[in-house]
Amino acid sequence: MKKLLLIAMMFGFISQSIAQTAVPVKPVLKIIPTKTLKKQLASAMKRKKYSQAIPLADTLLKRNPKDETSFFNKLGAQIMLKRDNDAILSLKKWVKNKDTAASSIASVPSQFEFAANRSGMAYYKAAMAMAPKNGQPYLFYAAELADNKKSDLAMLNAKKGYALLPESYKKQFSTLYATINYMSDNKEEAYKEMESEIDKGNTSSNVISTYFKFYRQDKRLDDGIKKATELISKDSLGNYFAQRGIMYNLAGNSEKACEDAVTLKQNFNEEDYWLRRFNCPQILADATPNMRRTYIYTVKFNGQDYDFRVSNPKVDMNNGVNFKYKLTGEVGYAGTVDIS
Repeated sequence: MKKLLLIAMMFGFISQSIAQTAVPVKPVLKIIPTKTLKKQLASAMKRKKYSQAIPLADTLLKRNPKDETSFFNKLGAQIMLKRDNDAILSLKKWVKNKDTAASSIASVPSQFEFAANRSGMAYYKAAMAMAPKNGQPYLFYAAELADNKKSDLAMLNAKKGYALLPESYKKQFSTLYATINYMSDNKEEAYKEMESEIDKGNTSSNVISTYFKFYRQDKRLDDGIKKATELISKDSLGNYFAQRGIMYNLAGNSEKACEDAVTLKQNFNEEDYWLRRFNCPQILADATPNMRRTYIYTVKFNGQDYDFRVSNPKVDMNNGVNFKYKLTGEVGYAGTVDIS
């Protein structure tokens, strides 16, 4: 009997010890679906809650390191929060090729349209240090310097950067180089650069619009019209007609501007865009009534309101106008009007 009591006491002691030392069960964390996280990230960016967006993007990138949308949302949030060093580091990790990474880093200030009171110097320096023989960072830096009226330093960097570019890239960056020249009061060189590109067959819309923008900014409309006409005689491109039309319109010659607009519609499938832009009469709707309908006009006479109703008008500008009319109210006039 004593043995049984002893065994029972031992079991009781062991059970109590186990109860006291039992490991608490951890609560199961609910995993948020990826689709939900993406919606939350998009919403945070839309509401400009950039601090909330970054951890959401990080979570999505842990699940899928190649998720471009999440990466660029994170990068955009870092840039908007002015966490420039973090943004630069993110791009360095994301873009494996050094030259490509340097170009991407240097282009951030222009892509995000940094305000005048926010310099992109951190990005330019990082890009130059990363790929010193890549000409693009020098050009982007030069553009900011020119915008800030630091002409000498702008041209120094622009010439260095443009010289470092491969020939195939110079075509792509010719407009930027010309614009830096123009903004740095090196206008003659700016015009020559664009003319050289056109002579070499680079007649992209960017080149042509940049070239004639210089004429407009310098208020050389007559010279610009003459040059556009000369180029049209050599190569009848729609962009030349468009630029000439813009200058005609600015010069107050709406007739000539509309002639170019008609040419663009008829020969270059530009529809009505230029006709509308120049307020050409060709775009106006035909005011001649051509349907059997009633037009109602409200008339006030001697303190009373009447409806003047015109029914089934017939308009022939060669032979005349004919319509029926009726005046409502007490007078009740009605009849037909013929105008020869």
